[in-house]
Amino acid sequence: MYDYSSQDVLNSLIKLGIKKGDNIFCHSNTFLLGSPKGILSKKNIYKTIIEGFKLATGQEGTVFFPAFTYSFTKKKIFDLKMINKDNGILSEMCIKSKESFRSLDPNFSVVGVGKNCKNFIKNLSENSYDENSFFSRFVRANGKICNININSVNIFIHYFERLEKVNYRFDKTFTGKIMNNKKLLKKKSKIFVRKKINPSYVQSLNYFDLLCKNNKIYKMQKLGRGFISVMKLKEMGNLINKELNIDPYFLTKLGKNNF
Repeated sequence: MYDYSSQDVLNSLIKLGIKKGDNIFCHSNTFLLGSPKGILSKKNIYKTIIEGFKLATGQEGTVFFPAFTYSFTKKKIFDLKMINKDNGILSEMCIKSKESFRSLDPNFSVVGVGKNCKNFIKNLSENSYDENSFFSRFVRANGKICNININSVNIFIHYFERLEKVNYRFDKTFTGKIMNNKKLLKKKSKIFVRKKINPSYVQSLNYFDLLCKNNKIYKMQKLGRGFISVMKLKEMGNLINKELNIDPYFLTKLGKNNF
């Protein structure tokens, strides 16, 4: 007996409107799905889900996962082989896959598979969220969030916060070293960090999640014992722009509607 298969992943994605050529970014908690068809192992969980994604997006599509290490913020060397298990099984197994490509960002690295992966991660800016970052390129390419057993919250929120010039964050430069092709390279990295002068600047996203669902830009379908979801990043960006004009702190604890 099993709870889901690659065909189930494909069927759910089709119902959510995923098409050939789509670019998707996935945060995940695969344990809540139950057991995949076949052996219950990390390798088979990844194989089952990635095959469903590939069938849905086709040869022209791409699938990315977070591979964040926060290395420079922790004063550690970044290595492309590094695995942060907090990112989940799909990220871990994608990093180990011979067909994957990973960005050299020492704090917010991403890993993916697909024909256009290299175009999304080559010659990236030092700034993780500026106009030449992975996140900016992915939004411009009509990327979609496709979370598994996770609500609408995703890393692109920080990209849109920077785009909208929120006053509770600022660009901070970190320095460190990257291990690439057995060579140790010095590098700078800028990320959009929270100002610590006010503890209420801490992120609070309950209202954001509610808005995404109420505005029907975040859609879910059952998968196994859990669910899979889709949200268009440009629609998410438009929502954030609109709400920040109403309440500049709606993504923080200072937001008047947060709970």
